[in-house]
Amino acid sequence: MTAFVAKDQGGAVTYEFDYEPNFLDRDGSPNESILTSEWSVLPDEGSPPGLQVDAESETATTTSVRISGGTPGAIYRVSNRVTTDFNNTDERSLVVIVGQL
Repeated sequence: MTAFVAKDQGGAVTYEFDYEPNFLDRDGSPNESILTSEWSVLPDEGSPPGLQVDAESETATTTSVRISGGTPGAIYRVSNRVTTDFNNTDERSLVVIVGQL
């Protein structure tokens, strides 16, 4: 699953993925939980002016990331890969377009 969002270069925003409805709760009973969550940004431009992951967190069914910065006009893919306690994996992404909004 990929979502497209616009972000101001000076802003810092938090995005959340809820894995329960379509991934963890496949058979109608939420019996899996997120064990690990890894975030990545491509292209990786390193420290500012590139898009930065400022903070990340997860619960048993959701993950969130706070991002900031970015080069105006640049397009980034922010991806989240989770592994569950049943050793299943899933990945979701945001395509972030940076500008002066």
